[in-house]
Amino acid sequence: MAFKKKVKIYFDQGDPARITFHGQHSIIVQRVMEEYISFIGIPWADWFENEDLFMPVVKLNNEYKKPLFPGKEYFVELHIVHIGTSSLGFTYKILTLKEEVCCIVEAVYVCVDRVHFKSKPLPKKWVSLLKDNRS
Repeated sequence: MAFKKKVKIYFDQGDPARITFHGQHSIIVQRVMEEYISFIGIPWADWFENEDLFMPVVKLNNEYKKPLFPGKEYFVELHIVHIGTSSLGFTYKILTLKEEVCCIVEAVYVCVDRVHFKSKPLPKKWVSLLKDNRS
């Protein structure tokens, strides 16, 4: 089952056409991912303030189906599509409250050593939690 979160689009996320600026979609799904990481039991500080590693986005793809409008609420579904040795792939679906797809965002994250900026294996505890909560 997917991790699903209701989000609201705010005025400042819109553009002059009164639709959500395309760059905001990445921010919306990033916030949902941060909540998901905490939800499955990985402390926020372990993931985002880790002194040994970090998890940059190395690939991001947005497929737009329908616009998002400031002042409206939407659902975001997070699906894990890949758990590799050092990488994670997530797909996010941004949906209307009637479950119509507005946007599909695909993101790949890679575990990187903070000192050498080289990929490194994901922590085993994280892999276990991610697999146990895979959607």
